[in-house]
Amino acid sequence: MDSEPLQVLVADGPAPDGTAPDPTPAAGTPAAVEQILEQVRQTGTPGDQVHRVGSRPGKEIDPLLTGRLLVIGTDAALAAVVKRLQRRELLGQVQVSVAAIGDSQVARVWSLPRDPESQVRLARLGEVDVVPILRDDNGGVLVGEATIGPVAGTVYVDENRVVSSSARGLIVQPSVERGLQVTVIPKRMLGFGRRAQTYSGRAVEVSTLPGNPAGVVADGVRRDKDVERWTYYKHTAPLRLVRGVVD
Repeated sequence: MDSEPLQVLVADGPAPDGTAPDPTPAAGTPAAVEQILEQVRQTGTPGDQVHRVGSRPGKEIDPLLTGRLLVIGTDAALAAVVKRLQRRELLGQVQVSVAAIGDSQVARVWSLPRDPESQVRLARLGEVDVVPILRDDNGGVLVGEATIGPVAGTVYVDENRVVSSSARGLIVQPSVERGLQVTVIPKRMLGFGRRAQTYSGRAVEVSTLPGNPAGVVADGVRRDKDVERWTYYKHTAPLRLVRGVVD
């Protein structure tokens, strides 16, 4: 298989509004980025282009969204790139590979490599798989994992009520089975913990009691304000993620 030229997006710079990058997700992150870039240089292919962009890039990256991307950054950085692909209706045209930095649920959910050599090799030679992405009712995109809670209210997965009164929290992830999976973490009762349960569906809807909003952390970024209602649902177009077997 021929190596693909890459559009490399190094998502470690300031945001478009000039604010500082996201806090370093793990010790040694700058060194990890440089190790990945060194692998890109060592395996260089004519047509490779490397761009330093914001830690959660916006529309300034639109001209770069062509061919096969390699996103070097956090889950939040990948979510920002995927959001631009979705906004530009490019999900069906652009292939996306990921060199995850720091604690990455994307890497866990989709079984992506973590060492720089394997990350770049997969980016160049890996096969494309279509995987679901999730949208929320505020126009956001979820690519790895969201946590919601604590929840005082009701939670539905599709038409099924999975929380009737309260839960310590929810874990929401994309899933190839039906679109998403929701793990409900119950509250402890009389000093004993009950088992978490996982449900699959196409959408999850959270409704909290008045005055009891729930916190939302999506792809490692906490929303500024807690919410009384929140929905995630499977987006109609999948992500063309490079994660297949390398020859």
